[in-house]
Amino acid sequence: MPRILVADDQADVLAALCLLLKGEGYAIQTAASPAGVLKTIETQEIDVVLIDQPDEEACGTGETAITVVAAAIGNAIFDATGARLREVPFTPDRVKAALARRG
Repeated sequence: MPRILVADDQADVLAALCLLLKGEGYAIQTAASPAGVLKTIETQEIDVVLIDQPDEEACGTGETAITVVAAAIGNAIFDATGARLREVPFTPDRVKAALARRG
């Protein structure tokens, strides 16, 4: 299983993602700051990093940017887990169902 680093400064977001991913058997590390991310990736072997970057601007405009982001997130989930998600929003139930379908 991939080792996943979940990074967010909101404790509730970290808790929700960890609960979901740990429930599926993934090894999870968390970081609440950029310094925590750097320390973790320097000292541990991490396969996937899920990181919140709210200050980053979108790389497109309007609806087009939203479509590209959803596809990128879907591809990241597939790369990390082998589960393909083809319908947004990526709710916990949909993610769990996709994980179960992959066998």
